[in-house]
Amino acid sequence: MVRLLMHFGWTWVGLVSMEKGSTQSTMQIIKDDILQAGACIAFLEDLPVSFSKQRMIQAVQMMKKSSANAIVAIATEPYMITLLEELARQNVTGKVWIATHSWASSSLLSIVDFSLVLAGTIGFASRRGVIPGLGNYLYSLNPLKQPEEPFTKEFWEQAFGCTWQRSVTNQTTTRARCTGSERLQDLNENVLDVNNFRLTYNIYNAVYAAAHALQDLQSCQPGKGPFLKGVCASVHNFEPWQVIQSKHSTKAIHYIARNHKIIRIFIFG
Repeated sequence: MVRLLMHFGWTWVGLVSMEKGSTQSTMQIIKDDILQAGACIAFLEDLPVSFSKQRMIQAVQMMKKSSANAIVAIATEPYMITLLEELARQNVTGKVWIATHSWASSSLLSIVDFSLVLAGTIGFASRRGVIPGLGNYLYSLNPLKQPEEPFTKEFWEQAFGCTWQRSVTNQTTTRARCTGSERLQDLNENVLDVNNFRLTYNIYNAVYAAAHALQDLQSCQPGKGPFLKGVCASVHNFEPWQVIQSKHSTKAIHYIARNHKIIRIFIFG
């Protein structure tokens, strides 16, 4: 991200993040990298997770007045929607927003009301791909089949706008009862897109890559190993650096995934 900022000559940068959670550590890393690259921080805005309209108004007013043209936003999609609504209300345009993976591929980028605010936005998104069997598994989930799984019930209520009998505490509720006959396949992709788990897909590939590297070491033939003089690693005592160099010291792991895609992972350093 910092290399991108330097490439475009953005050396006066604003940073926006949520006040709590993992975004804080990410913010600190980006801040340190920006300063180390010789650029400067125009402002650093930590907005509270619990919504405060007055605080949001003040923060956006400050962003509007700032001479920084590039702003890095580290926040979740729901939080960004709240921020963008206020940016649009105050007609804050002409800024280049740098999106992190948490909202870089979000559908909010296609919302017409935000088009002027987000014009020119650049984002970093992980590669997407199909994990064989994951979609069918997710579609098979049902609170009636997995009654011991509380997350499924909670998601069901939010996705279908209904409520299970166990959660009815107010008899005047207008929400319909969940029946379990609702179909996850009928949900809009904005609610559930089984082929858009980007981070999950990359973790899936990383696990398979590690497994293939370990298999290569385990099946190594003495005299034909990847190390000096064809030496093989100890079958019962692999070292991390040996796993990385398992492919004849090329520092690359290459395999064909179950979805028939060719995966190449290169290790630098």
